[in-house]
Amino acid sequence: MAVLSLTGCKYKTMSEQLEAEKQDLISQLAKSESTMNEYLSVMNEADAKLSALLGQEAGGQAEAGELPARFERVIADITASLEETEQNYQSARNRYYSATSRVKALEEEVAELRVLTEQKDSLINVLNEKSAALAATIEEQTANIETLTGKNSEMEATISEMTGNLNTAWYVAGTKDELISRNIITKTGGFLGFLGRVMVLSPSLSSSSMEKIDIREKISFPFKSTVDKLEFISLHPSGSYQLTTTDAETVTLTVTDPARFWEGSRYLVVVL
Repeated sequence: MAVLSLTGCKYKTMSEQLEAEKQDLISQLAKSESTMNEYLSVMNEADAKLSALLGQEAGGQAEAGELPARFERVIADITASLEETEQNYQSARNRYYSATSRVKALEEEVAELRVLTEQKDSLINVLNEKSAALAATIEEQTANIETLTGKNSEMEATISEMTGNLNTAWYVAGTKDELISRNIITKTGGFLGFLGRVMVLSPSLSSSSMEKIDIREKISFPFKSTVDKLEFISLHPSGSYQLTTTDAETVTLTVTDPARFWEGSRYLVVVL
């Protein structure tokens, strides 16, 4: 573009100079015929210079009638070249402005994307912080739940144990001699140390020598005896149980009111 601009300016200057020489020579021809040769010589020299600048080979002597036409063609060519140069310049300038506009638009878009990226990064950082805090809270709550679960399990075990203890009883049945020999019952009281003595539970009675039962489940006790021979050593209020003769050799004790039956003693000791 710079070369074209300089070349155009150079051609324009030369064209103006040649035009001035042309006008001067025409004026001289009108005054004197003697100046014709000098005019032709100058024109031919100028024509040779122009031909050399335009890449044309220098020809022979030009006829006087041809010079104006040749000048017109040279000027036309120079004008066309300048116009083409101007068009190319304007086209390049338009492309530059168009490219500049696109670059500016791209820069603005990149700036917007950069702002959006920064906003998203900031949002991601906030979400990460909230996620970390939530994870810590969940971990803490999980630990609390595990602690509470452990305590609940312990409480359930304790409650189960307490419930089991509350509903646990022991029973045994046998002849007097059997129960005495197992240190379950003993004789006490009586006149002169032996008359009117009664059977009671042994002070050193151990539940390990008896059968453990759950009073919520065990309510029926069959004994190989008769109702007349059956004797309760442990205390159980009447009306809380029934005695039923199953057959000639079996009597069945049925607990009808467990709460009352076991309130006096958790031991059921029966002499057959």
